[in-house]
Amino acid sequence: MRFFPDRLVALVFAVAMVLAMPLAGPAARAAGLAEALVHFTADDFSETADGITAVAASGDARAATIIEALQAGRLLFSAADKKVFIKDGADKL
Repeated sequence: MRFFPDRLVALVFAVAMVLAMPLAGPAARAAGLAEALVHFTADDFSETADGITAVAASGDARAATIIEALQAGRLLFSAADKKVFIKDGADKL
């Protein structure tokens, strides 16, 4: 389970960002959720970390759901289409 420590670090970082969101000004939340999700379409850890930060800073109500799906391994992406999907408990996108 090599990825467990990476996921744990990502989750802790995401929770910290969500808790810090009320302290951030409007400029920190300026990037939209759509722009933030593009980071998850690259198969690169640093891009994923940037995506976590951008999603948390977006202030979007769906941010926690997206971060939880990432932590649970249910956040999927299509690099060709530049789209991000969440798989639910019934394996539906």
